[in-house]
Amino acid sequence: LAQAQTSCQCPKRNRPSMATQQEPALILQQFITSGCVKFQTTHPAEFHKRIFETCAKLGVTDSGNGTPLCEVLGDDMLPEMPELTQLFECPNVREALEAILGPNPILDPHRFCHLAVQGRRAQAMHMDGYQSTGVRAIQARAHRPTWILAMYYPQEVTDDMGPTAVVPGSHYLHLDDPRGQAMNFARVGEQDIPAVVSEWGMKEEEVLCPAGTLVLCHYDAWHRATSSSSPNMRFMVKFIFSRGQLPTPTDVAPDPPVPWDAVPLPKQLRCVWETVWAWAHGAPLPSLDGGDGDPPGGGEVERVAWAYRAGAAVREGRRPATDLTKMLRAGEEPRARLATEGLSWGGEAAAKVLIPLLTEALPDHKRATAAYALGWAGGGELGDAALTQAAGQGPTMTRVHALQGMLGRPSAADAAMAGLRCRAGEVQANAARLLAAQPTAVVGQAQDKLQDIVQNASRDHTLRYAVAFAAEALFRSEARPWQLMLQYSPFGHGFGTQAPRKDFRPTSERAWAAWINSENGRQNQAKFGGPVDIPPEASRFLPAGLPAANDEGRPAQDGKRRRWASRRG
Repeated sequence: LAQAQTSCQCPKRNRPSMATQQEPALILQQFITSGCVKFQTTHPAEFHKRIFETCAKLGVTDSGNGTPLCEVLGDDMLPEMPELTQLFECPNVREALEAILGPNPILDPHRFCHLAVQGRRAQAMHMDGYQSTGVRAIQARAHRPTWILAMYYPQEVTDDMGPTAVVPGSHYLHLDDPRGQAMNFARVGEQDIPAVVSEWGMKEEEVLCPAGTLVLCHYDAWHRATSSSSPNMRFMVKFIFSRGQLPTPTDVAPDPPVPWDAVPLPKQLRCVWETVWAWAHGAPLPSLDGGDGDPPGGGEVERVAWAYRAGAAVREGRRPATDLTKMLRAGEEPRARLATEGLSWGGEAAAKVLIPLLTEALPDHKRATAAYALGWAGGGELGDAALTQAAGQGPTMTRVHALQGMLGRPSAADAAMAGLRCRAGEVQANAARLLAAQPTAVVGQAQDKLQDIVQNASRDHTLRYAVAFAAEALFRSEARPWQLMLQYSPFGHGFGTQAPRKDFRPTSERAWAAWINSENGRQNQAKFGGPVDIPPEASRFLPAGLPAANDEGRPAQDGKRRRWASRRG
């Protein structure tokens, strides 16, 4: 795997063992084992230079509270730099994303531009929280390749610029609070990092790279920004992608490109890699020995391996699933967390005992944890019915995880519609995300409700992700109500660069760009009741090749003048 680094012209010290662009099978294997894939995009150097120059301007612009504007924009970073969308149109980027997440991955509306300047202190090592999903509230995290943290570096990164440091292989591991609580926002101080990483049998490695590098990380990989002593600014623009569909079922998983024994990470995790590899190919899960008794008292690597072996013991009928549900109920960490992971791999036997937990009088986070495990375990029609019911009623986090567990299930549309009726933004966001992953005809059935969310929730900051995923679902539908989507896009809500914009509707710029570049966008605006009103600021999204606006602010198309009003919503 390390040989793929030879094309990267950067300092050799601490160079991460991450694959650059290779065949899809190698990309997937590298992601499953190390949780990191690094490669160069195919854009010309001028592209990355323009992005860096825009970042640099924002980096020296004060937002009014002493924070650089680039770090205040937050989710608005993409419309501020629309060229960034071209990153994900790059063939090798799409190939890598689909190798890991499967077809039609979904771009999350959360994104952020991180800036490292001279004198900035190192961060603590940490795992990110799930901004718009609700996963942060429970003990378990998604081991399957379901979420990607995409980190883009528009400039060269050297070891004095505060490079990102990642711990390859750490995405399956967890730290637990001594008080017995799950630490989804765990932090490891700089002085403690060597001991923790050494106990895991891993190494922290810096991302040193040329301009235009993209790193795809498992969302749960432990990472941090290191200290900077360089006078040069270092930017990293973060995006999140999630899986749009489950793997297509197959009879057997192919052999991995690199033998598992050749992977330079703790061999105890081989059972984890083999299981996730089979799942990612839609193949039957491997038979694993062991998994009896309680979680071992050793390190985290051994405990995680036990969870996978315990899950195999349940699905193979060698251990009662109730053994693990008792641990889930107990409330102790790490026992409950490990039991939950084991149950998620326990198949129909696990699903049978998880279904009743969704309606029991358990603490909210326990019911949510059960919904997480059931979503992956299966359960057939009974599992579908239980998750659909949980999506429509009950605590917020239970509803969120029930919706996430419905991906690829026959009743997914019913569960999504039940979730859309909830007023909680996290529930609506996950329901709309689930619909965005459905066939276009199914999305069309929910069009009225999605339009209602876009129209009525568009000014509520707490519902911004619900609006974003609703817009994404509409974009993927057959109807595509452009008039509504444009009316409630960022262009109609004070779109500018002078102050932070808390009500930005992410993903709407994608819908607008797609519409204006389509035939009925160019030639058939009358179909939507006349010219669509778009403010002048939207001109930055005009695709290359469209005629520029004339001196009256009206672009000429096909030799004809069409009036484009500049209305604010």
